[in-house]
Amino acid sequence: MLLIDSRTARVLVTALLFALGLSFLYVTRQTLIAFLFAIFFAYLVSPLVNTLERVLKGRGRAIAVIYALLLGLLVLFFALVGPKVMREGARLGQSLKNWARSMNGTTPVSSSCVLLWPNTATRLRKWRSGWDCAWRMWQSKRGYFW
Repeated sequence: MLLIDSRTARVLVTALLFALGLSFLYVTRQTLIAFLFAIFFAYLVSPLVNTLERVLKGRGRAIAVIYALLLGLLVLFFALVGPKVMREGARLGQSLKNWARSMNGTTPVSSSCVLLWPNTATRLRKWRSGWDCAWRMWQSKRGYFW
């Protein structure tokens, strides 16, 4: 007399194989995503490669020309957009620095903020000081506070 029913064993084996398949997909997810993007990119570029292959009399030459064009477009994009992104990043950094100073109370908050939300700066300082206190307590319990 068997302790496990054959149907139950089949269900368990199926569930185990399904779990193994899912765990394999989870472990290899980054490689699979890169592989799927490569297949998608090849699918998108294939018509252009086929057209250039006839013109340039060689598939390798056609692929090289397409990669050179894509690299040129990428360089052109960053040459045109890069300086603007750098300027905006510098402005953001300056704004964050000014905002942090206003939170510490070293410089007054701009008048437009005060007119729109009169007690915002005070409330934000109190909120931040509460979180700073909680953070210090947590660090002292963990042994990270110096």
